[in-house]
Amino acid sequence: MTLTTRAGLLPEEVRGLHDRIRASLTGYFDALEARSNGSINKVIGAALAEEAVEDVQLTSATWDDGSADPPAPVNVLDRDAGLLVLEGNPTVLSDVKFIDSGLPASLSILVAYPNGEAPPDRTAIESALSQATAYLSGQAEQNAAASNRTLSYARLFHALPLPGKTSGTLSALDAGDETAPGANVTPYSVTFVTASASGKAAAMAGMGDPAYVLSAGERIELLELSIEEASA
Repeated sequence: MTLTTRAGLLPEEVRGLHDRIRASLTGYFDALEARSNGSINKVIGAALAEEAVEDVQLTSATWDDGSADPPAPVNVLDRDAGLLVLEGNPTVLSDVKFIDSGLPASLSILVAYPNGEAPPDRTAIESALSQATAYLSGQAEQNAAASNRTLSYARLFHALPLPGKTSGTLSALDAGDETAPGANVTPYSVTFVTASASGKAAAMAGMGDPAYVLSAGERIELLELSIEEASA
């Protein structure tokens, strides 16, 4: 759900607004007649009932019965009919992802360096990751290919300048001008934490951890950088 909220709201006010919309939608689906279709208008109306919401778009809606591994969500959004096609299936609201003009997603980074190693350059890291998040936000605004909108450990680590490590830009990487990032072979430990506008956070501490893919129009900003000496 993409929201345009009134300018000037504090982040906690926006999150509170999201919580109220989520609660309203939960109530709507709880009260929905068993195995019936949902109404797009009523879903959108739950958001527009908030005075601070100026516009809303339902960008996607999926249903998953939980039987497939990995999950295989099915699109249930029928704009022409104005329905969420749920008839014949028992439903419960799992979650709502909000893409909000007033509250971007965030990226936080923890870099731990071993005793005896040079501390990373804070200014260089902030500059590189701010550039990376600006690029990713631009790709999401253009609704570019999902691979260009992806925050994976490998891509973010590729952009991270560390002593003795070569870094690059995501724009050059996506253009094919740079070699795809390999495994972390430096003595530095890095954890990336992404948090959506809804406040749902996930940590990436290694190459195999699940990535965060920006939705169309979603923005992300560098929130926090912590650099610490690793404990023995």
